[in-house]
Amino acid sequence: MSSEKAKKFSIKEDLQFVERLDKHVGADPMKLWEAYREQSLMWRALALLLLPGTLLAVTMAFTTFFWSDTRIEVPPAPEPGFYKVDNIPDRVFLQKARRLTTLISSYQPVTAKNQFSEARKMLWEPILSRFQKEYVKDEFKNIKRTNRSQMFYINTKGLQITRFDDHVIVRIAGKRKKFLGKELSKLDDIAWFVTMSTVPPNALNRYGIVVTNFKLVEGLEEVERETQKIISQKDGVA
Repeated sequence: MSSEKAKKFSIKEDLQFVERLDKHVGADPMKLWEAYREQSLMWRALALLLLPGTLLAVTMAFTTFFWSDTRIEVPPAPEPGFYKVDNIPDRVFLQKARRLTTLISSYQPVTAKNQFSEARKMLWEPILSRFQKEYVKDEFKNIKRTNRSQMFYINTKGLQITRFDDHVIVRIAGKRKKFLGKELSKLDDIAWFVTMSTVPPNALNRYGIVVTNFKLVEGLEEVERETQKIISQKDGVA
């Protein structure tokens, strides 16, 4: 009896071993890979898409690093007590001209006098005397009498600077709209031609830039004609 029990127990152990072996074989890595085939294909596709993008980004980064050209405008040291026109960057003249034209072209009746007074600080003879009469006195009276407001919309594509030996002329072009009480006028194409030179600087004028003349031109054809006239003067000087 004991031998028969021993044989049954041995057969039972063998069956359990076979079952464990089958389970182990069922966990074969290749079979698991087949079960997750779709996921593996998805990750493979993502890797193929990311690889060229990464290579392109690295290539562009190296190209930008080695071929970029950084320009920093640093004005040279001024002569004792004086800046030459050639020593001042274009952007400084453009900022000065834009500030002047905004002060005398965009106003309301209650602000016009203060704006004209502020603009007068930027002027130099011969324009200073003419501005005092034509704008501070006559133009301001007309603004108060007609209750006129005005807006000047600068066209950044219409900015232009022409350099001469001792002065520059900046063109500030754009559109003007007048408000006569509640009536609105149509948009007019205009341009300011601002002539600037330099004098010894002071605490309120770092570069010593002063406006010696300015001219208002109305109409696209007249603006273009005036522009060509200035370019011809430049070529004649050159």
